Amino acid sequence: MTEILKSLWIHANQDVVFCYFVENEKVIAWSGLEATMDAKPGGAYQLDLGLGGLIQGQFLEIRAPDFISWEIYPKVEHAPPTTVTVSLRAEVGGCLVELRQTALPEAVLSGASRAWDYHLARLSVAAAGGSPGEDLICKRTLESLIDA
Repeated sequence: MTEILKSLWIHANQDVVFCYFVENEKVIAWSGLEATMDAKPGGAYQLDLGLGGLIQGQFLEIRAPDFISWEIYPKVEHAPPTTVTVSLRAEVGGCLVELRQTALPEAVLSGASRAWDYHLARLSVAAAGGSPGEDLICKRTLESLIDA
């Protein structure tokens, strides 16, 4: 098992960026086709990535506007869930986003890392008030990202 670490500065207020991780309509502005986010500990985390499949899990911890964590249930039987943590820090003119995803199987690490790069760039545009356009990853299977 291994992990992904990503860091990105976004030209948007910390409170605004936080909402893009927990509000259904804001989540799908940068990731996925449909989202069901019940942003409270134990609440549902569900993201439809089209051909990429349905990502399901639950929120573990919410500390607005600084921290969010959730776990994702793997599609492989008997595999442990993977945990995503997002720390947000207000900075002059924007917000620093630090993302960590742990307990990823080696086989999916490169594809998951590519997907995060793609989606965090889209988040940067959306949170700053722009339109990142259609989420093209939803037209690909997760396997195609792994093999890319």
